[in-house]
Amino acid sequence: MARLPPFPSPQIEIRDSTRTLTEPATNHTFEIDIAT
Repeated sequence: MARLPPFPSPQIEIRDSTRTLTEPATNHTFEIDIAT
């Protein structure tokens, strides 16, 4: 699970989205937490 090269890329995009969207931010953060 630690070797996911195509994951860090979308991670940055999701991080930017979370900053703009506070409500869906929680859902996205959970997905990233599980992915990472």
